[in-house]
Amino acid sequence: MVARVSLLVLLLLLMMNQGAAQAPDVSFSLTLPTRPDGARAIATLEAVVIAMGAHLTYAKGDATGLLDAAWDPATAITGHLRYKDVGPPPARELSIACIKVSGGAEALCREVERRYLTQYR
Repeated sequence: MVARVSLLVLLLLLMMNQGAAQAPDVSFSLTLPTRPDGARAIATLEAVVIAMGAHLTYAKGDATGLLDAAWDPATAITGHLRYKDVGPPPARELSIACIKVSGGAEALCREVERRYLTQYR
C-alpha cells in the first residue's frame, strides 16, 4: 500500500513538472573509448581536465580507475574506468559525468571528449 501511494505521489509530481519550463542541462554523461585494458585512460582524462583549468580533488595519480575534479563548487566532472558489459575478452570503458549548475553540462562533456580523443593514444 505504501509503495502504491509513493508511486502515485511520484507520478503526480512528474505530471505537474511537465508544464514547467525546461531546466538547463545541469548534468550530462557519456562513455569514452579506451584500450581493452584501459591503460592510461584516467591519466589522459586527468591531463585534459587540468589543462582546462579544473582541480583534482585528490593527489594526481592517487585514485586508480577514478577521476573527481572541479572548476568551482558548481562545475565538476567525475570519471570511472569500468569493465564493459560484454562477453570475453574483458574490455574497459571510461564513463564520465559532467555537472554545471548554470547549464551547459553537455557542452562541457563534449569539449572534454574532444580533447581526450585528441590526446588518448
